[in-house]
Amino acid sequence: MLHYENTLIFTAKGQRGRYKGTHPDLYWEALSIG
Repeated sequence: MLHYENTLIFTAKGQRGRYKGTHPDLYWEALSIG
């Protein structure tokens, strides 16, 4: 669930492609979500 939680944090901050989670995959997925 850590991945999902990090995604929420990314969305809340609204920092596109700047939020680097603990997993590299999160960074790339965040870029895809925009």
